[in-house]
Amino acid sequence: MTHLSSNRNSCKLALLFSILFIYGCGSSEETTQSTDEPAVRTTNVGVYTLQPDSLIQYSLLPVSALPWREVTLSFQEGGVIEEIFIDLDDPVVTDQPLARLDDDLLEAAAIEAKAGLLFQRYNHERATQLHADGSIPERELRAAIYELKRAEAQGKTIRKRLENSILSAPFSGSVAERLVERGQLVMPGTPAYRLVQIDRMKAGAWVPENQIVDFSGGSAVEVFFDAFPGVPFAGTIGRIGPAAEPSRRVFPLEIHLDNADYRIRPGMIGRMRAVRRVHTDVLVVPREAIQEREQGPAIFVVEGDKARLRTVSLGPSEADRLIVKRGVATGEQIVIKGGRDLIDGDQVRVTEVLSR
Repeated sequence: MTHLSSNRNSCKLALLFSILFIYGCGSSEETTQSTDEPAVRTTNVGVYTLQPDSLIQYSLLPVSALPWREVTLSFQEGGVIEEIFIDLDDPVVTDQPLARLDDDLLEAAAIEAKAGLLFQRYNHERATQLHADGSIPERELRAAIYELKRAEAQGKTIRKRLENSILSAPFSGSVAERLVERGQLVMPGTPAYRLVQIDRMKAGAWVPENQIVDFSGGSAVEVFFDAFPGVPFAGTIGRIGPAAEPSRRVFPLEIHLDNADYRIRPGMIGRMRAVRRVHTDVLVVPREAIQEREQGPAIFVVEGDKARLRTVSLGPSEADRLIVKRGVATGEQIVIKGGRDLIDGDQVRVTEVLSR
């Protein structure tokens, strides 16, 4: 009986402790809930401190390489080509013969013209003497003078035609194309050679109307050709067209390039990079700092531990950088990272200070 009574007392004590434990836990939860306050959202942000800076605006334009000089040469005389002296890709110097026509008939005509000139000189001398003696009238002397002048002109014409039977290079360069063959009958004006000078080169570009005022002759530029990725070629602006191409409203631009190593070849394409404008002592911000809002472009500025939204006025830009004309000031910290979901007045924590 004593053992049974002891077991009952033990069960009562265990039940009592269980009730007290459950009651105590319930009382603690209610206290916590009653003392909880609304949580304050804090956003981690990266900032940039505004300082006076500079911004360089560039112009990128497609270009194509052109020879410094290029001409298509033709014979001024007609005839059969007797000799070919220079072939494709051969270098030439000024006045070097390229090809020659059969000139046998012209040589014969030159001999005849020379003999005729000697005869007319004799007639002129005799007529002058006879006119001085009064033996012939003025009219016969004038006729002798006319015949002498005509013989001189004929001789000069034949000599010039003989010179024209040889096609020569007007400048030093290279043969880009040979269009005739030995034994071919050509007429005056038939294209025979295409000659180029490429120790210097030109690059042609077209400038939009809204950029033309930013260019001036002699300005330095860089040209990048697709054949040489990442390799800049230094050039200068040579000529700027005085009038726009009517249908596209673009102005022709000519860039001069040195090509002493002959790496640049006519027809290569690429792009030109030139400085358009340089803005100094301005506030420049990264493009990711700009928030597009209903009231216009805006920037979050950190004031203490708060993010304040400022409407700003933007100026010129280049790549991912923009000038801010109004709305922020030197020394202020603007939000660069973590600002997409911010609301004006949100609490923020600066975890990263960025530099540009």
